[in-house]
Amino acid sequence: MIRKVFIVAKDNTAAYQSLQNSLGTEPDVAIIYDRRAPSGRERKHERRRQPQIDEEIGAKGWAVVRNQEVEPTREVTFATTQYRKLRELWRMPEALSHER
Repeated sequence: MIRKVFIVAKDNTAAYQSLQNSLGTEPDVAIIYDRRAPSGRERKHERRRQPQIDEEIGAKGWAVVRNQEVEPTREVTFATTQYRKLRELWRMPEALSHER
């Protein structure tokens, strides 16, 4: 599930390529060009129009939008798995001392 969407200005191919190179393999990240209509031609109540996103795209050439509805289950699952692996390693010296 997509947790972060990077929206890149239509003409900013350098930023798009840079984000693709650094984050393009992340399973929960999407990198897209801004497909919204320019301010002068927008519909009266375009739901995708957010002033803070417009400001970021104008200032940096890109903005990131986070999906707050998605649970970070992947991170929790990964952390739990890593913790269990480490616990097994930590137990190993104790188990070896009992076997002697």
